[in-house]
Amino acid sequence: MGDVKVDSKSDYETKRVELKKKDSTLSLWAKTLVMSKEFDCSLDFFRISRFNADTFISKNLAKAITDRHITGVTISNSNLLC
Repeated sequence: MGDVKVDSKSDYETKRVELKKKDSTLSLWAKTLVMSKEFDCSLDFFRISRFNADTFISKNLAKAITDRHITGVTISNSNLLC
C-alpha cells in the first residue's frame, strides 16, 4: 500500500483503525522509529512489538554478550531506530 507517516501514538491508533476499515488484513509496520525524549535510554533489552517483531538490545549489552562468548543468539545492527 505504501508509506504512512505517523507522528504520535494517537496518530498511529487513528491510522491503524482507518486502515483496518479499508482492509482488515493490512497492518502498519515501522520502517523508522524516532524515540521521544521520554524514552528510557538506560534500557539494555526491549521490544516495540506494536511496530516491529524484533528485540532490541543496547550496545553495552551486545558488547557484554560478545566479550563473554555467549552463544545461541544472533546480534545484528538495526537501521530502524533513530
